[in-house]
Amino acid sequence: MSVTHIALFSGGKDSLVSTHYAFEHFPIDFVVYLDTNSGLPENLQFVRSVCDNRGWPLQVKKSPVTLLEFAERYGFAGPSKHSWAYRYFKERQLGKMATQYDNVVFYSGVRSQESDRRLLNVQGKYLKSERWVWVSPIHNFSSVECENYIEKYSLPLNPLYDTIGRSGDCYCGAYAHRHTELAELKEFHPEHYKFIMDIEQEVQNSDLPQERKSWGWGGLSAAELRSLVAKNDKQQMTLCSNCNISS
Repeated sequence: MSVTHIALFSGGKDSLVSTHYAFEHFPIDFVVYLDTNSGLPENLQFVRSVCDNRGWPLQVKKSPVTLLEFAERYGFAGPSKHSWAYRYFKERQLGKMATQYDNVVFYSGVRSQESDRRLLNVQGKYLKSERWVWVSPIHNFSSVECENYIEKYSLPLNPLYDTIGRSGDCYCGAYAHRHTELAELKEFHPEHYKFIMDIEQEVQNSDLPQERKSWGWGGLSAAELRSLVAKNDKQQMTLCSNCNISS
């Protein structure tokens, strides 16, 4: 039976370790980078450089939907709608590959110890879904074990860890901390900050619920969200521009 083994490399530390580990222990055919249309360009550059240096065949699978198109239709995603963003920006490409290739096995860098959410969703190394098989080679690695693995094999770190502390492969904003992440982008990656702010401005004229017109709204407190909604409401701010609305 023909099987296609695909390592998913997002540019982050866990993904780097997982991809290297997969090539060491499994018959990987090629690497795939899921281009969400909202990630930092520097992240894809890093992925390309690692794959070139390691001789890993790379395919870039671009989402057919842009962040603007998604936001105009549904608004910016919050935690409760992260599954929507996942389907539009990542799962559709996986589905196409499952149709294109035989008996697809995807190798992912998710770890059960990464967060409480991961602990609930990562049950073990192997998981069979309806259309493909998931393999999580480092599902039981700790953060320290990942760091030690990177050092042991002299793997390069993504330079974005020096600016934003992560890979920056997706800026759908579902689990974003608005103030912190926008401040990081404004300081270190101003073009991407403008990219997100331009989309946010486009969405302001839609008929969507007001909170969903703001990127990263799901990470705000109730008071912060009220303040942000008021700030983007021209009618409110015409007469209340000096009020401390968030209090």
